Amino acid sequence: MSLPTPQYRLQAIRAHDVYEPAEDTFLLIDAIEKDIKEIRSREPQLVLEIDIDFEKLGYCIRKVDVLLFNPPYVPTEEEPSTNIELTYAGGRTGRSTLDRLLPRVPELLSPRGVFYLVALHSNDIPSLLKEHSDRMTASVSMERRCGIEHLYILKFVMKEKKLSNDCITAPLACPE
Repeated sequence: MSLPTPQYRLQAIRAHDVYEPAEDTFLLIDAIEKDIKEIRSREPQLVLEIDIDFEKLGYCIRKVDVLLFNPPYVPTEEEPSTNIELTYAGGRTGRSTLDRLLPRVPELLSPRGVFYLVALHSNDIPSLLKEHSDRMTASVSMERRCGIEHLYILKFVMKEKKLSNDCITAPLACPE
């Protein structure tokens, strides 16, 4: 199944403050397109693309079926000082924003939840893939070299909970 290429146009008045869709954005779209049948089979009710307002995440506990995150991932020495720098400047490791969200991902995802993350090679892909390995299965969904960047789309899927034998007949009585 093919998804239509998104059409977008930035308003000239704010264009200097807005990150235009680029290779990372389109790689994320390609990964979703590749997995669209699987995503639809999960019958998602809530799809969330994270902006940088972490305060609102409390409303989403165990409700998010599909979580998309294209954080500022470029390693930078300086703190961002302009709006456009906020869109790409990820601190010394390129993970300053990501490291704020990552600990919360398992609590946000529903039992059938899936999380797609845009990352750069220098963000330590092996370490990211090990995050929450007790609760989620992680894989590289796609990767692509784009100029000097080596981009990845990482996919995290919640593991199914295994019920103990005494819960088989009455799963609602299982302790968390």
